[in-house]
Amino acid sequence: MTVGAILCIALVGCATDTYEVTDKGYAWHYMGLIDDTTMAVEVSHWERGTIHCNHFMAYEDGESFSNTLSTSYYSVSLTDQKVGKKKTSSKGILPEEPFFKELPSWTESCLAMDSIDGKFYCVNAVRLDEFSSACALAIVNSEKQDLDTLEFERCGFDLHKDISFAAHYLKISESFYAISDGLLKSQLPTYKIKDYGDAVIVINSYGDTLYYEGKP
Repeated sequence: MTVGAILCIALVGCATDTYEVTDKGYAWHYMGLIDDTTMAVEVSHWERGTIHCNHFMAYEDGESFSNTLSTSYYSVSLTDQKVGKKKTSSKGILPEEPFFKELPSWTESCLAMDSIDGKFYCVNAVRLDEFSSACALAIVNSEKQDLDTLEFERCGFDLHKDISFAAHYLKISESFYAISDGLLKSQLPTYKIKDYGDAVIVINSYGDTLYYEGKP
């Protein structure tokens, strides 16, 4: 066998590699709200471990590996520990995003916009005090009228990434503020949904907590 052939085998990798699985589990991820009391989650069944290679020039020997065995989708409740039926596709699990044919030029400054119950709403940032980190978010209607304002002592979120509408909520990062006819029901969030990668945790305004983790 030529030197070139030997190098070729070595570079291809293990001829007799084995995979030792050392851990298995489930990863839960928040996808979005289906309605005011239900969210969609993605659940991945995974495994990880170590590669054992018997080739004399085995560069992969001792390296770790990870595989996703399956991915499923579920609707789960925000109010009690309830998991819906398993779905193998995410298609149709979330409501379709609204399509706006024509919008006035002033909406270009909106941090988020949506149509809720047939009414258009936009969110704008408001400066409260240029000498502090305080800020506010104003809910604006299609007539460019400020309907309500959500105030923060400190803007610890990304104005361009962390703000959106979800069902009848204004979502700021992991906090969901209930709104009705463009008005905030409270300056405190109705829910907080925390995505930890291996679990999704729901905390309501009373501090009650739901844990979605492990095997569905």
